Formats: sequence, structure tokens, C-alpha cells
Amino acid sequence: MTDQDQAPDSDSDTDDDDTKTGKTVLANFPKYFQRCGKNNNWGWIATAVMIGNFFGTGPLESRQNKSWTQSFLANRICNGQNVSGNPDTALNNVFADNPAITNDPAAQTYGMARAMIKQGLPVVIAWLDPRTSKALPGFVVAVYGYAGARWYFGDPSRVAVSENSALPSPAKGVKANLRFFYSRKPPMGTPPT
Repeated sequence: MTDQDQAPDSDSDTDDDDTKTGKTVLANFPKYFQRCGKNNNWGWIATAVMIGNFFGTGPLESRQNKSWTQSFLANRICNGQNVSGNPDTALNNVFADNPAITNDPAAQTYGMARAMIKQGLPVVIAWLDPRTSKALPGFVVAVYGYAGARWYFGDPSRVAVSENSALPSPAKGVKANLRFFYSRKPPMGTPPT
């Protein structure tokens, strides 16, 4: 079952056995949580920064700064403008994009998201505008764990990580497509500590 074209108010997080049992949490991920910086449209930037810093990739252009910042990444991608974007663009720029899985329609499920988290790989879940394929502001999260059908995630529009919570979704009537973006451990990244 795919979740990509679901109505926002549907609760279909029942596509695998882990909805009834199982819990996996990447315990070190919350220390990399970031709120949206100076621009509220940067959830797609903030989630990529969290994942890039979790994997320890750091910007190659900056020898003095070993961590990603939202401003640096936004300047690299969109000249620092307050725009919405696609999470895979930002993940690609922090060397953590996994297009082989992200672009597989069969992987657009909560079950696949749980499988990746079990492997130590955070997942970005976003609601996208169906016309532009850009993330809806306030509906992009970096998911780092689950307990049954509840989730552990960093939502850049909130002040702290959410634990054992339902994922945010747009209001009823808002047209949006749910999309999963999978990360991978970059070859040059350092293991999370």
C-alpha cells in the first residue's frame, strides 16, 4: 500500500506488523534537532541539516565549520531566499540522499520508513504541493524513531522534538501528497556519537 496520494485526514499507518509491536529510536538524533532558521519555509532545509549533521558530513567548502547550518545550505541551494523546496534537493546537498529508494514507488510506505530507521537511517516525511512538488511549509519532518504507529520526529516548525506522537498532516481539504525521502550514510560521514 502506498501513502503518496492519500487524503491528508486518512490514518493509514497500518501497512506492516510494526504498527502493533516494535520500537526503534535513534537515540542520538535529537541533539541535532533544529528549528527553522530565519525563514519559516526552510523546513526542507532544516531537516536536511539535521540529517547531515547526524551523519557528520559537514560542508566540504568550509574548513572551519564542520557542521551544516541552514543559512549555508540555503545559500548553496537557493541563494538564501525564503522559498519552499523539495527535500531530496537538500538531502543531496548534504550528501545523504538515497534516490534509489526514494524514487521507488513501492518504498513510499510507513513500513519501509520503519525498516530504514531500524537500519539507523533517519527518514524525511513531507507533504508536497501536488502542483509544484515542493514541500508545504510546516509539514516536513525528520523521523528518527517509532513505537508502533506513533513516531519520534524533529519538526522544524516546533520548539523541540516530538516523541511518541502522530505525524503532522495538513488540514482536511488541503490538497497534498505524502512523500517519504530516504537517507543513506554517506561514505565520508563519521558515525553518529
